[in-house]
Amino acid sequence: GQKVSKKITGSELPLPKKTKTCKIKPREILTAFDKGSKDDNITFIRSKLFDAIEQASHGKIARGWPGTTTRATLKKHDIVLQVADNNFKVTPQDFCNRPGDLGEQLAQRMVAALEENWVRLIGPPAPRNEPVGLESDETNPQGTDVARVTIDVGKCKGKLQPMKTIIKRSKSTAGPPPLTEKASEKKLTCDE
Repeated sequence: GQKVSKKITGSELPLPKKTKTCKIKPREILTAFDKGSKDDNITFIRSKLFDAIEQASHGKIARGWPGTTTRATLKKHDIVLQVADNNFKVTPQDFCNRPGDLGEQLAQRMVAALEENWVRLIGPPAPRNEPVGLESDETNPQGTDVARVTIDVGKCKGKLQPMKTIIKRSKSTAGPPPLTEKASEKKLTCDE
């Protein structure tokens, strides 16, 4: 084959190039708190934040961490996010993203911040259980300030809400589509 190609083209064919083998970079582990993979770290972060924001908002935010609208949502519900000074350089701005959009290294640093209990949410006071209908002249019968609720996110064990999926049916099928739930294996509560 090489001699015929040389005779036809009048020059020697170049040698076939060796294909470069791609080496997979080993995962760089930044902290001792790493959960094993990026997905595991994100699941850990998501579960902690979901549980903490639900508690800090007294159930008003029950659909999970707001993600890119974190600032506006926290402001709307009178919740403050605090992150203690730390050597991993995790800041409150790092939490203004969707947990699924986090990079590998940021996710590891955020896991460390949560495990070290450097992150907390300070929410409004719990709603008071007052009678409805008869207005009282006293706004605060005890005359004391109502304390705000502080949730240490790192102490939350976290819980993930079961996902609901809707099955679409054709127009010929009568009735609304049924809802199915994918049960989450991890149902944990938060220690207080």
